[in-house]
Amino acid sequence: PGGGRGGGGGEEAMASGGGAAGVGATAGAGAGAAEDESWPECAMATFEGDEAFHEAAVESLVDHYNAVVRRVLDFRWRHLSYIEEYVIKPSGGMATARGTGGTPAFAYLNQHINDTEAALIPTLTSSPLLRPPAAHAPPDWKLPAAAFAEAALTLHAGQRLGAEHAAAGELWAVTDERGLLPARPPLDLDGLPAAWRAAVRLLRRLPGACVPPPTFRSVVAAAAARGDFPPPAAVAALPSEDSAERARCVTAYVLAGWRAAKPPPQREPPGLAASPEAHRRSYAEGGAAARRGWWCHRHPRHDDQLDDPAAPDDASPPPTADRDTEETPPAPLLLLHAALCGRVDRPSRFGVAELLLYNWRLLPPLGGDEPAEGEGEGEGGAEGEGDRPSLRRMRRVVPCQRFVCFEEEDWFVRLHVTLAGEAGRLVEAARHCVGACDTNEQVRALQSLEGALETLVRVHYVAGIGQAPGADAPKVTPALLMGRMHRFLPPSPPELGLASEAEARAVRVYCASGIDQPMVLHLLGVHRGGHAIGRFREWQASADLPTPHRAFLADVRCCTPMRERVEAAVGGERLAVQELARLELAHNSCIDMALRLFTRRYELVRALLGVDALATSWQHERGLIQEARLRLLVERREMEGPRRGLPTRAHAYKREPTERGR
Repeated sequence: PGGGRGGGGGEEAMASGGGAAGVGATAGAGAGAAEDESWPECAMATFEGDEAFHEAAVESLVDHYNAVVRRVLDFRWRHLSYIEEYVIKPSGGMATARGTGGTPAFAYLNQHINDTEAALIPTLTSSPLLRPPAAHAPPDWKLPAAAFAEAALTLHAGQRLGAEHAAAGELWAVTDERGLLPARPPLDLDGLPAAWRAAVRLLRRLPGACVPPPTFRSVVAAAAARGDFPPPAAVAALPSEDSAERARCVTAYVLAGWRAAKPPPQREPPGLAASPEAHRRSYAEGGAAARRGWWCHRHPRHDDQLDDPAAPDDASPPPTADRDTEETPPAPLLLLHAALCGRVDRPSRFGVAELLLYNWRLLPPLGGDEPAEGEGEGEGGAEGEGDRPSLRRMRRVVPCQRFVCFEEEDWFVRLHVTLAGEAGRLVEAARHCVGACDTNEQVRALQSLEGALETLVRVHYVAGIGQAPGADAPKVTPALLMGRMHRFLPPSPPELGLASEAEARAVRVYCASGIDQPMVLHLLGVHRGGHAIGRFREWQASADLPTPHRAFLADVRCCTPMRERVEAAVGGERLAVQELARLELAHNSCIDMALRLFTRRYELVRALLGVDALATSWQHERGLIQEARLRLLVERREMEGPRRGLPTRAHAYKREPTERGR
């Protein structure tokens, strides 16, 4: 189930669902029963028949009605998932199982879901599946999707966000089409010039040579001694920004392998005290020979490597063990990496760009490839995606360079590359929020932001993070990944003051999606906080990401948050109650969806590193997000009460049992 269909079932959904419990039963009667009169048709007829209805009142009523129907829809999907998990599967997995009334359970519950979805009133920000027929659609809906989006963007100042980098055609420009991914698919390793071929061959030996007892350091030292690394002057000869980025990733991967190949402390084997050095050398040579045999069997060498006289021979004597204990990488490798960092204007760290954003490729279409649930052709479908990884193509994403060769590694890369691709909707919503001027534009901008956040939540659901019981999930064991992968990651910066390396790994996983988190928090007016998650997120956003990403985030942060703009509009002009209600509902719905998204990130951390990871820091993060909710109607009531001689507190408006019905 998707995010809008209650697939999560997390604690934040249960907490927010309680607020609509009182109206859920009433709404369910109109939104879930096929035999009743259609409530939306009655409502629309009321709007058309009574000219006294103000436009703001109509839109406010529609927004609140749709919010209630979505809560009912959340319950419908949660109910279906529980029936599948606790009734259908224990009874043998037969989808034709019948309920007590004799009706097939799946058919009956799915009909409820379809009826509830049909009860939603279409709006300009609704899904294409919910829009009215063309004959009854407003003129704007008849425009092509691209023309409609272009016309909307030209009306506000949000178009300036990242425009300089996008106009220059930079590789890491943040755009609506590519999201946080590079403007062009990552260059293949074979696309580098011939001078880099020897360095690329090191990457093919990296996973096997880092298995304990590791020998990758001696392999790198031998390559440096042979002069396999190009000189720093060769960096200027790289033909394009893409090749420079790929070459920097190559050196970053080699340095990560050097860090991971740190030998464990040697312990004296019993019974061999007379010749410990001979035993250790024999043990290292035997392990290296076994790994070379396994690696050559699983990954045969390419033809160009077999024909290259400079290629290392598997039959040659293994590297000496003393080189495996060297702490400092070879100087030629360090100088080459520093020159590449200067070329791409990024610090010499192994971060999100190298590990995820530029470490993927898209496999050819698989047999039986179908759109993900909620995806269709045309807008959001295959025609508008090009070569961008998306929710529809998620299972076709694989990493270019593997470090541990686990399926869990592919799953982790696939999740975050898809998140970066789908972040294009978030970028578009941010532009809309920045350029929204009046109340109606602010409401629609917040609704588009909520839809973008919902898409990111759905990506986590498809990856098996926070799914409802019974839903299909990838068959992976996330806890296995960090047991091996953490050796390749750099240590935490000392200035962050993190409690341990375990906490550093946890915040690195939590913030691995890039600038989307700080962008969302700023737009919603959430305080940054001084907890571990907030400190690492700020450090990563200021120093560990591509320059256009940092520039785009800086442009967003130069704009006033939506929460402050809404509060300024309330204090600076006399808004009607309906406008206040629409603004409050749209903003608080974004807060609820953001809380659902960040809860999925926390669940990912717990799946990888244990249930106790980031517990204290997450409570601070969750509290800051909840504090950003608006209470416009309550504040308006408390402000207007004394003027009209009415009670000023919300609890004073509750009626006694004897007063009900008056």
